[in-house]
Amino acid sequence: MPGLSDSQRCIVEFERLDRHMLVIAPPGSGKTHTISQRIAWLLEQGHAEPEQILALTYTNKAGLELKDRIAKRANPHVHASTMHSWAFDILRDHGTEIGLSDGFQVCDEFRRADIIRLALQTAGYDQVDDIEVTQVGKWIAQRKGNPGVDPMQRVSFGADTMAVVEESYRYQLRDQGLLDFED
Repeated sequence: MPGLSDSQRCIVEFERLDRHMLVIAPPGSGKTHTISQRIAWLLEQGHAEPEQILALTYTNKAGLELKDRIAKRANPHVHASTMHSWAFDILRDHGTEIGLSDGFQVCDEFRRADIIRLALQTAGYDQVDDIEVTQVGKWIAQRKGNPGVDPMQRVSFGADTMAVVEESYRYQLRDQGLLDFED
């Protein structure tokens, strides 16, 4: 395969087919090219069908580039996207099975900050600065990521206040049909 270094060629033609493959390399090193070539090789060799391949990347730019290269080089029916887009698609298709509303949305950082401010107001704090909102957001994220474990993020509020804030935050998300990135 032209345009591949020896290490890229090893990745593309790696014969172990019974497991997934993760390609980690610095920016500009040819990951997208290597992955699209790997997918083309898998299809050309008859090792997989397009619907059996899932190609995920992290950034939107890389996701679009990966999808475009796979469509041109391999097959337009291979699913290629960002991890977040793929997870969102799964939630959109199957979210009602886990109690999500049909029209749910993912809360962006600005809306999340507003919800945290409202939660703090519910707890009796009308005047909070951006640093406190950020701290509370990190606290909530750590709490969601490790339920039952005290978050390491320091906040300017006591445990009772944070219990009220957390409950209000979760209620507001549910009430507005929102998910945050930790969900």
